Amino acid sequence: MVPTTWFRDLSGLSKLGFLGACASFGMLGVILYTFVSGGGLAGASPEAISSASLVHAGGLPLTFGLLAFVFAGHAVFPNIYISMEDRSRYPELLQRTYVIVGATCAAVGVLGYLMYGDSVADEVTLNLPAGALSTIALMLTVINPLAKFGLTMAPVVRGFDQQFGLEGEDKAMQSIVGRTGLGFFALVLATSVPDFALFMALLGSFLTLTVSIIFPSLCYLKIFGPGLSQQEKWLNYFTVGLGCFCAVSGTTAAITGLQSGT
Repeated sequence: MVPTTWFRDLSGLSKLGFLGACASFGMLGVILYTFVSGGGLAGASPEAISSASLVHAGGLPLTFGLLAFVFAGHAVFPNIYISMEDRSRYPELLQRTYVIVGATCAAVGVLGYLMYGDSVADEVTLNLPAGALSTIALMLTVINPLAKFGLTMAPVVRGFDQQFGLEGEDKAMQSIVGRTGLGFFALVLATSVPDFALFMALLGSFLTLTVSIIFPSLCYLKIFGPGLSQQEKWLNYFTVGLGCFCAVSGTTAAITGLQSGT
């Protein structure tokens, strides 16, 4: 995955990005096939569903941060925009991407619930029966980070180049060495941090919700407040309030989970 961070122009990652999208849809296809081959809704496990809770109130605060972290790709948006050949289609790209990703995540969640109930693993692919399907799912799981790692690290490596003056073509080799070091550092961090999911929930609640929901709404009110209708104002007030509630409860739950884990 580390060599994918060497690209200075993200258009070079377009083919890998397409491969990652195909892998994601392939994963959904594997789960859907498992569901349909098991009888669909008629074959859904009654025991799993009857013993499962539709809502786990105690776990909701943690989901706020995890969901925010998953959907917060704002740091890479400028890089994607700059690398696009037709930048006029950027709003359309953004809207369609969020709809597709949201629908895919919802489909995986619903199918996992119908098939396994509360016994579903952190990744539903771990519940798949052993055989060809589980092997395919494992291969697709490996392809996904390969396709996304370079894009995810793009803001970090670009900031690294700017900080140490490695943006020129004559500094290409030094930049590659630095980017390689950052990639290995990310690997070490991911494998050494205990309770990594709780750590991601903490980042999602404390940082992502603040940057993605609370702060933009407050800025919008500050800049355009006098010209907004009362309905728009109250909608933004509600967004800020909901964001604060999710951020505070999610951060508290993540910190509590980390403390209990240690």
